[in-house]
Amino acid sequence: MYLSKQDWNSIQTASSSLRFEGTDRLGELVAYNQVLGALESDLLDPDEQLWSFKDIIAQEGPLTRDSPSYKGSSYNVLIAWEDGSRTFEPLETITADSPAVCAVYAERAQ
Repeated sequence: MYLSKQDWNSIQTASSSLRFEGTDRLGELVAYNQVLGALESDLLDPDEQLWSFKDIIAQEGPLTRDSPSYKGSSYNVLIAWEDGSRTFEPLETITADSPAVCAVYAERAQ
């Protein structure tokens, strides 16, 4: 779709007169839509493999770059996957994907 310069100017004029109440709510809505967009694009990608896990069981670390089990993070966490397997994964990766699960594990591990 292409807009003429006149249409573009009309849209800019109209949008500049809009007022949003509850800016925080607008920010939440924008963030929510961004998350949905990312999920939708992931689900629409037939080559994308989605993995889910049950729990974090243990951790190892602190690790250094010289540690044999170093995977780019100072700590690795032992993940119990839905298929029954267990693997150590970088804490930073799991935290980015599932911060709530990491927080629950941290509370439980203290």
